[in-house]
Amino acid sequence: MSCPHSIDGSSLAILEEQVQAASTGSPVPVVAKLPLRPDIVHIAERVLRAGAAGVTLANRPAGLDIDIETMAPVMHRSVAGHGGPWIKYAVLAQVLAAYRRLGRPVSATGGATSASDIIKYLLAGAGSVQVCSAVMISGFQVITSMVEGIGAYVSSQGTTVQALIGKAAVFFLELEQIARGGDLVASVTPELCTDCGRCQGFCFHDAITPVDGAGRRQVDPGTCGGCGLCAEPRVCPVGAIRMISRGSPV
Repeated sequence: MSCPHSIDGSSLAILEEQVQAASTGSPVPVVAKLPLRPDIVHIAERVLRAGAAGVTLANRPAGLDIDIETMAPVMHRSVAGHGGPWIKYAVLAQVLAAYRRLGRPVSATGGATSASDIIKYLLAGAGSVQVCSAVMISGFQVITSMVEGIGAYVSSQGTTVQALIGKAAVFFLELEQIARGGDLVASVTPELCTDCGRCQGFCFHDAITPVDGAGRRQVDPGTCGGCGLCAEPRVCPVGAIRMISRGSPV
């Protein structure tokens, strides 16, 4: 279902005819693998109505890479499907969107190379995750590593794999719901701050400075732009920074 990568109105109708024909009288469920496109959820709805038992999101998008030694395009010396770890973020977004719209898990594929990648796909709404490139690069033992990592994770969380499916969907915000600064300001919790300085290095507004002799950082609310970057776990791993309403008591 995913080739060619461009689908217009007429070819979408052909996809529906193909799915209906394949599904009619088939002794096994028919799952349609779809291309990575902005309207992929709409296409998924159409093929499901046509009789598909499920959908796989998503096939590798058409792209181009160039070998700097030969100075020629790689893979057929043309535009071709390029996959790999870089694509997982785009596929994750589509999997979550499909799960929220369709109300059912999908099969996810694209860029999964570790147990954490599999877990992310499950949380986004994948009922199964397909792995290909990682096996080609690292061998089938990567599957064992993934399974062991997933097992360790669900054990540490006191949950099950099935319970992970779609868990992230309840936390998803639409674009209009996202706070874009203005009313928010960063605030440092003194007893949690380790004075590592990462937040200061990331601050675009130069609003974070050390507190002399206190072994921690502080935020100038008048300079803070409220972007929230410093409060991200990858910037402040100890969770010492939180976003509060501007003017609120610290």
